[in-house]
Amino acid sequence: MKLNKITGKQLLILMTAGMFSITACIEVTSSTEGAVEEGVEDATDVANAAGEASDATGTAATGTLVFDQGSWAWTVEDFLTNGSGTKTFNLDQIPSGKDEEISVEGKAQLDNLAEILKAHTDLTAEIQGHTKEAKNAVGKKTKQTASAARALWVKAKLITRGVSKDQLSSKGYGDEKLLEGLAGDDDSNRRVSVAFTK
Repeated sequence: MKLNKITGKQLLILMTAGMFSITACIEVTSSTEGAVEEGVEDATDVANAAGEASDATGTAATGTLVFDQGSWAWTVEDFLTNGSGTKTFNLDQIPSGKDEEISVEGKAQLDNLAEILKAHTDLTAEIQGHTKEAKNAVGKKTKQTASAARALWVKAKLITRGVSKDQLSSKGYGDEKLLEGLAGDDDSNRRVSVAFTK
């Protein structure tokens, strides 16, 4: 049997109809105070069950923020609410080169990260810039400088979105932290990340 996904609007309509039906049944079938109290508890149970169903349909609350379950922002917020230790998240929608334009998706990722940081004012984050492997010492220094500039750019974008500068630091790692299992010149090594420690 195929089950259809319930939207938030449909869920609200079902909850309202269910609560109306419960209230109507209580008024018709019972006139005692105890039955009315029991009906109120039942209505609360319906509302709670509906809330759980809402989480199952694609959005979930983690802490004080609500993001699509499984999304980048949801994963970050889930770690900050329930995790511990240090964890690094790649800002996969943020261009890693100075000449690249930021996309609509990149702006949304920065907006989400800013909201997360503003909800967790007790935490700090390090914005990290990374590059592909350098071929020589001069290239190493150039890549470190470029990655630091990109990390600082992301930090500035977050501050303009209302994040406290005291929560943020930025650092260019150049080619110091290449991704495991990839060649040093693989483009995936060029990235911007955010690291949280709890």
